[in-house]
Amino acid sequence: IPSAGGFLVGTDRAAGLMARMYNVGNLIQRTDMVGISANSNGMTFYAEDESSRANGSRRGGIRAYWAAEAEEKTASKPKFREMEMKLRKVVGLVYATDELLADASALESWIMANLPEELNFVVEDAILNGSGVGQPLGILNAGSLVSVAAEVGQAAATIVAENISKMWARRWLGGRNYVWLVNQDV
Repeated sequence: IPSAGGFLVGTDRAAGLMARMYNVGNLIQRTDMVGISANSNGMTFYAEDESSRANGSRRGGIRAYWAAEAEEKTASKPKFREMEMKLRKVVGLVYATDELLADASALESWIMANLPEELNFVVEDAILNGSGVGQPLGILNAGSLVSVAAEVGQAAATIVAENISKMWARRWLGGRNYVWLVNQDV
């Protein structure tokens, strides 16, 4: 009973701090990692200039078609482009005084465990939702995003089996290792 002296009875104290754990995705490991030299702040890539999968546009303009004997061929000439990528930093800050760090050893271990998790979350969120301004252009904002329309009568913010079938049908057949990213609210 607290008022009868229960407040005076001590309790054991855990050495660390408890933190709510959120599962952070693993998108970073699915990205292409390209190293750059120590004196560079970016990289230029050369790529096919493809903006459509229509005939004559694929792979930057390679064209293949059926032709009759002695029929004149249609010329095609693939196009290429430069993509310049500049480095940007993602930074994290946790305020702690020297005294607090010296007196609360649990705080330093908590910071070292959780700051990398927060940085990981921020980077992976940009991979999905990034604006492309001072951060990566996210999948959901990229011109390559493919969407499927809701079914007639489908309730808002829901997924039905027909959506999954249509998404699967719209995938690029040359791709591999597909990953389904689904909001936990679904």
